[in-house]
Amino acid sequence: MNKRQDYVSLELSGERLDKLISELTEKLICEFWSHIPEGEQKNQIKARIERSILSAFEICAEEVEAT
Repeated sequence: MNKRQDYVSLELSGERLDKLISELTEKLICEFWSHIPEGEQKNQIKARIERSILSAFEICAEEVEAT
């Protein structure tokens, strides 16, 4: 069983944030949408995933700042 570790602040921005979002997006695409061929539909899905990930990070950051 994992022991709880103290919270460590992690700052991601610029290229590091872009790389993380890109890698998460690719993992999700491969896991759930691998059957869709490359093209406009897959590009739209990727864009929506990227926006969702970034939005989730922004919401979490606001919550951390509020505490």
